[in-house]
Amino acid sequence: MNDLALDILAPGTRYFPPERLDSGLGGNEATLLAWWRHLRVRGVAVRVLLGEPAADRPRPDASLAADGWCTPATAPAPGRPTQAVIAWRNANLLADVPAGATRVLYIGDRSTPGIAGTTPACDLAFVGSKAAHALYAPLLTPRHGYVVHSCGHDIDPAPLADVPRRRFHCVHASVPERGLDPLLTLWPRLREQIPEATLTVMGGYRLWGYSPDQARSLAHHQVPALTRLPDGVTHLGEVDRTTYLRTLASSELMLYPTDYDEMCCIAALEASACGTVPVLSDRAALRERAAAGTAGLLVPGPAAHPDVQAAFADRAAALLNDQQRLNRLRGAAYAHAARHTTARVIDHLLEVIRRCR
Repeated sequence: MNDLALDILAPGTRYFPPERLDSGLGGNEATLLAWWRHLRVRGVAVRVLLGEPAADRPRPDASLAADGWCTPATAPAPGRPTQAVIAWRNANLLADVPAGATRVLYIGDRSTPGIAGTTPACDLAFVGSKAAHALYAPLLTPRHGYVVHSCGHDIDPAPLADVPRRRFHCVHASVPERGLDPLLTLWPRLREQIPEATLTVMGGYRLWGYSPDQARSLAHHQVPALTRLPDGVTHLGEVDRTTYLRTLASSELMLYPTDYDEMCCIAALEASACGTVPVLSDRAALRERAAAGTAGLLVPGPAAHPDVQAAFADRAAALLNDQQRLNRLRGAAYAHAARHTTARVIDHLLEVIRRCR
């Protein structure tokens, strides 16, 4: 596949320098960057065509543009005809794909612009979970069907081997609106059962372009309990990549009670790659991130309901107190994450694209 010329059209993602990953970038943006890097390693002539940066952000770097991390204005001319095009999170972009190129739609969200009427222009669609496939299959029938995988993670657990695992330590790693309020509500019940339990909360809105004051105000508006944290809770907010990974690796459980329908949940994959067992709401792609309960815990029901919160706290506490079961699930989480690396995702996608041509 090293003779493939591939463009990724991502005008909805403003240009950002790759080093922003080190500052804590996540989600679809981090996935896009990881895909670019892995495609290049495999010899693919890839160009990622990003949107123009905001006026106060760094301008596109010429050396990176030469390697295919660029905007349309700075993009290098393709050395050969483009053979495949990935439309990133927007089906409307497929309309202008050159004739003869395999047209791929990357779906990373619960809704995607341009889905209606896209089928004639779509050869292949990529989704990050079976849950996403179930959502989109009635709406879109690509010529060659779907690639159903995860979005992948790019964590090497070896450099984290020196991080000591803190007994009874838990972590939450998402933006506040996705589950932090029910977690802080149920946390005191868990602490009643395990007084030594601690929780570190990471995630916020500065990485979405908000100023520090705006991000803080939004988080406290959505989760008033941030103003007066329960005992045992430390709120870090947005953190750099190293702090994020070492905090995950030092934790025994990732706690994520939520009513948000994840289409992949990279944070849960990353937790598993660090050996941190995910305890998740039983919904959408989270079922897959816990491997149907074989590599984590799944708690059914709406996260905002008091009975569900009580069950979530009780089941998490029981797991923390059961070292044998915790170790067994940790091993399963490691194994699950190893099947969902970015390298595996890209190799599978390239093989399917090759078969489509």
